[in-house]
Amino acid sequence: MAGMALITAHYPKILSEPKPKGSPYMRLDSHIHLYDGGGNIDLIRQYFAWAGLTHGQVIVRTKDLHLMPQLKTIGPGFIPFEWPLNPLELKVDASIPVLGYKIHLRKPMQKNKQGEIINAGSKELDPICSAAERLGRPFLFHTDADNPQICNMSQIAKLAQRHNGTAFIAAHTAAYSQEFESGISIPANEWQAKLPGILKQNFEMLLDIKNLYADTVLLGRDYPERGKNPSYKLNLMAKQVDKMSTATKKQLLNKLFIGTDFPWNYKKNDPKSSYKYQVKCMKEIFGSHFNETTTTKNFIAILPEHVRDKYLKIYKYA
Repeated sequence: MAGMALITAHYPKILSEPKPKGSPYMRLDSHIHLYDGGGNIDLIRQYFAWAGLTHGQVIVRTKDLHLMPQLKTIGPGFIPFEWPLNPLELKVDASIPVLGYKIHLRKPMQKNKQGEIINAGSKELDPICSAAERLGRPFLFHTDADNPQICNMSQIAKLAQRHNGTAFIAAHTAAYSQEFESGISIPANEWQAKLPGILKQNFEMLLDIKNLYADTVLLGRDYPERGKNPSYKLNLMAKQVDKMSTATKKQLLNKLFIGTDFPWNYKKNDPKSSYKYQVKCMKEIFGSHFNETTTTKNFIAILPEHVRDKYLKIYKYA
């Protein structure tokens, strides 16, 4: 991945537009890929100013951890997650100043000693999760279009149940991956036909498993975008949530975070790819039950215990 070079090449106008009016509190985007091997910290700062974000989770590749002091200058609420390119090589070390981990089981796929492909529920991940569990650091699993057979909500749920002392977040509500099966693209109408059942099952797992969460990336700008209705997933989620009792709606809402997946899903001059639009989508789905402050505080609550009070104060919630 080209990192910040991609932002420079394709999104100069976005970064030059004025910062929109926003919340009096700091906003937290749970799903951002703002690592930068080139050290262009000013460019990252410009994006946050444009997006109306004071801070969010920032994924830092293992080889870029030396940039941590610079990244912290972006703002006081910087929340660093480490992204090892090979999750099996992740060294969970208390001395490394990260607060969580991102795992992306993408190609080239990793195999165990028996030659079996490792998926999000594989026991080979247990040692890593056990070490992180002792530190209270959460995991974000990037459910991806490479192959949903190796990273889906059911597999992440199994891992979460084996390690109930730490939080697991399924990216893209674990629905994004259904665009492909075994690496083969399926028609949009087939994907849309599967999604009602997938979302229903995913919501049930989120409600049943205490330490399982998801982010809401791409709401209002459906993937795949080649379907006739780009708001299909947004409308489907609203329809399913509308059937729930008030108590269930609130319970589900407490298991969801807002993410933009910046910069990968941004399009020039596309307001529907912004954090502000994701907030609008959450309000469309959950109505008056949605509260941006509560969502941010829920994310802070899954961070290591020794930093929670610090971040509540930083985000002006304490």
